[in-house]
Amino acid sequence: MTIHVFNEVWREQYARMKRSVARFHAPHQFAAEYDDDFYHAVQDMWHLKDWIANDAALGPLGHTIAHEASTIPLLDIIADLANCTKHLVLTKAFRAHAELHDDTMDRTITVGLEDGSEYTDVALLDDAHDAWENLLTRHGLL
Repeated sequence: MTIHVFNEVWREQYARMKRSVARFHAPHQFAAEYDDDFYHAVQDMWHLKDWIANDAALGPLGHTIAHEASTIPLLDIIADLANCTKHLVLTKAFRAHAELHDDTMDRTITVGLEDGSEYTDVALLDDAHDAWENLLTRHGLL
């Protein structure tokens, strides 16, 4: 038996992702709220892949898009962070070897990559959001 969440489709998760990113960009009073909004944004962003893959109305296209999402390096970073923030530690194989660094002075989360490069939280979410927009537009869903 397959149970669907409130009979939702991928577009609800897409809207949820957009709301999460907007909440992250809104002003924060406390560091914990900032962190929460970042964690939720990366989780909602990565889970969009699963919602697309499991939306029966999309058929094979959903699996194609989910597979393509898994080949976008920027979304690999999101995958690592989503799994890490969900489980406290990354329990699956690293995709992009991303790890979080905390800068409490400016309340910026920096994502360090294995090659020594870094992404700021804002740039990462904005670029990953754009990657999803491009992918979905290319397949005629937006």
